[in-house]
Amino acid sequence: MRNHVLRCPNNPYKEENKRQKVGASSTVYGNMNSPSYGRFNQEVCQEELVKMYVEAEFPFLFVEHVAFRKYSNALQPRFKISLRYTLSQNIISLWNAKNVYLNKFLSQHCQRVCLTTDTRTSPQI
Repeated sequence: MRNHVLRCPNNPYKEENKRQKVGASSTVYGNMNSPSYGRFNQEVCQEELVKMYVEAEFPFLFVEHVAFRKYSNALQPRFKISLRYTLSQNIISLWNAKNVYLNKFLSQHCQRVCLTTDTRTSPQI
């Protein structure tokens, strides 16, 4: 068994395989070895936090919860989490920006718009 493990090309612990994986490590969001991967940007993190709150429909109070702050601090200690009031203002700003973009897009590309609603399956009821 020892001899097989030493010569097997599929052995993940073999020295050659370790060197190959270092250069090819990538994630869904990009290459972890690229120079820009480790850079921190407060504005980008804040924008992604706002998008997460909109998509997941979290309550605003969740951003001030101790567990969320500990989790965020473990991921990126330099990220300064805003208060729920700032978060709500950022969500309104994002909505305004998307509204302007959508109005511009519809005026340039669409002649008609058809809206359909289904309130029976809405989580807001």
